[in-house]
Amino acid sequence: MEKKEDKPMVIGAVAVPFKFELSQLVEMRISDEWGEVKARAQYADGENQYLIHYKAADGRATTAWFGESMLEATEDDRHPGCPVFAGMKLPEGAVELQSGEVFVMSEVIDGKPQYSRIETNGKDVCLVRK
Repeated sequence: MEKKEDKPMVIGAVAVPFKFELSQLVEMRISDEWGEVKARAQYADGENQYLIHYKAADGRATTAWFGESMLEATEDDRHPGCPVFAGMKLPEGAVELQSGEVFVMSEVIDGKPQYSRIETNGKDVCLVRK
């Protein structure tokens, strides 16, 4: 009689990566409304969901869940493809190297710190890798 080896079987859903980051500014595809990503959720049998805090068309501030397909990233015309984030306090370790330019250590590669430039235009903040 042939002996069968017991092998564990893994059953589960593959997590789809999130398209938008926390605090990123996004626009609703079906309206002129835009807001900030406050939370994200993944489901085994559905698309990623995002909790967006935004100013509704009637002027009141509101928070609601939206599917990923209903949203698109807000972009700065000066930096196409660069995500735009809500205003925030500068992180600890941010340094001003030139007048008006602020850099922050964004990662360490081979033991050397890598810096990214923080750009602002009014209320929006964009992290640009050096």
